[in-house]
Amino acid sequence: MENNHKEQWIDEVLGSTQGVQRAQPGPGFMQDIGAKLHSNTGKKTIPFPIKWAAAAILLLAVNIGSVLYATEGKHSAANSTQNPLATDIPSQTIYNY
Repeated sequence: MENNHKEQWIDEVLGSTQGVQRAQPGPGFMQDIGAKLHSNTGKKTIPFPIKWAAAAILLLAVNIGSVLYATEGKHSAANSTQNPLATDIPSQTIYNY
């Protein structure tokens, strides 16, 4: 009896797929996609030479900044009137216990 119930349920499930059709896009759907692909309202791009110029300016700015930073550090250390060993003291940890 239970086996008959299962067979009937399987037949109902398989029968429910009869008459089902494949989904179709609406009329004009593909034309709308094509129109959007070919329209110029999309993302604007920066011309190639402008990208190279911006990269060169950024590279020069970083290089000049690093040179100035390095030379500033040397001058301040050279003009220092402190004991030369005083610069090593903060890098060492001394504990009194």
